[in-house]
Amino acid sequence: AGDVHDRPAGVLALHHPVRYPQGWRTGIPAHDFLVCPVDELPADLADEASRLRDELSGRRLVLVAPAVPLGPHTPYAATSAELARLAAWCERTGSVVGVREDPRDLDAPWSRQLESLALDLSHHRYPSTPVVLRHADAVVTDYSGLALDAAVTGRTVVSLAHDLAEAAPTLVLDL
Repeated sequence: AGDVHDRPAGVLALHHPVRYPQGWRTGIPAHDFLVCPVDELPADLADEASRLRDELSGRRLVLVAPAVPLGPHTPYAATSAELARLAAWCERTGSVVGVREDPRDLDAPWSRQLESLALDLSHHRYPSTPVVLRHADAVVTDYSGLALDAAVTGRTVVSLAHDLAEAAPTLVLDL
């Protein structure tokens, strides 16, 4: 009869070959909802995607998605000149910055710094991270695992790790 650990292999062998479209898309892993055609999204995610698409109004989205700080943390402090250059770049390129900070980061330094020029893509407004990532043309992050999810889409991921020396002792993965 075989060992209990052999049973999953036996089940898989009985159904070989199983193609991706034959799988049950549950959102686990979350990459299912990142890569499936938009018309195959569950209704709630399709509605959320439509709402975000309308808010973007054809602009390209640069998503700023920092990780929640795990210890003492010095947030990046953008200068007024940097913010002015970012605003001018967005205008010139038809882009918009969107901020999605971890809901556990109650300080929300990026949202406060960019509030005058960025879209609020918080979990309160857009609960589904895959929906937000589907619309991002580029992702800027420090150490967030969102970088790995974004990489699945083939889109650009930019690391802005201004405090790497400070954060290094708390990092699990060194990308």
